[in-house]
Amino acid sequence: VPYRDSKLTRLLQSALGGSCKTVVIATISPALAVVEETISTLTYAEQAAGIQNRPMACSSLRLQGAGAILMDGFSMGDMTPGAMGEWSADLEMKLSYLSQEVEEAQAQLALKRFELQEVTERAESAERSLEEKQQEVDKAKEELETEQADKARILAGASALAAELAAA
Repeated sequence: VPYRDSKLTRLLQSALGGSCKTVVIATISPALAVVEETISTLTYAEQAAGIQNRPMACSSLRLQGAGAILMDGFSMGDMTPGAMGEWSADLEMKLSYLSQEVEEAQAQLALKRFELQEVTERAESAERSLEEKQQEVDKAKEELETEQADKARILAGASALAAELAAA
């Protein structure tokens, strides 16, 4: 089944048929006002279901002397104008797709950097707070030790006074 002249079909060309599984969901309406659009959608879905691709191994481009580009062993000079146009359109579509993926990855990276900065700031704040609390605990320990030493000295003095009173 030849490809229908449609931007959607051209974009999905590599995904329709072949060795991959593709699901086509046709959204239609029972309303009489859009019966032509419903018929067109159903026709497109039926045609898309019949498309079969021949899977090919991914090729890599390499430059040859004098700037000629080779693809799977064929030079650009060996290609027919129709094949060259299809190949060019395919490359443009892949470039567009990869550019979009790069933009999405850059946006995700920026988001992750922002999240990392927030987490780092929170961690630094928590560390400062922990250090302040640790200093407060150390100060409280020193005060407790001082109070215990004062208490021991007062008890020793009281015992000495009690002994003097008992002797007198």
